[in-house]
Amino acid sequence: MKSFSKIAWPNNESEARRFLLEFFLVSLEPHKAVLFDQNAMNDPFVICQRFLNDEIGVDAYESSTEVWWDFLTETGGLRAPRNREHAIARIALCMLSLNCGEPLEDQLSFFLESLFALDRVIYQEVDKAVNGWFDFSG
Repeated sequence: MKSFSKIAWPNNESEARRFLLEFFLVSLEPHKAVLFDQNAMNDPFVICQRFLNDEIGVDAYESSTEVWWDFLTETGGLRAPRNREHAIARIALCMLSLNCGEPLEDQLSFFLESLFALDRVIYQEVDKAVNGWFDFSG
């Protein structure tokens, strides 16, 4: 079992958050068409890519969570995902909430928990990618 507290993160907080965001994107790349509507204005995959490419600022990146929070609030999915759409919304929030102040280890853990709730096969693929992406010598 991995201990995310052992991850050696980049020293700069901004770089560490970008590093985690890049992991989210790389690990979900093979599944993005199944998870998100690439044509939607609130597609977290597209928003994160635009943020990493400096095409949008922090304010636009952070404000994009509103539609996902509203969906979870309106459909009763705040506490635990009740269906596929709730799990996808929680994954989107993981991707779009890296500036919220939560420890990165917790955000990575929540991301994996949300994937597990959504699809065990995708979860297993992403969980394997964790070992190749992160250095656990910290």
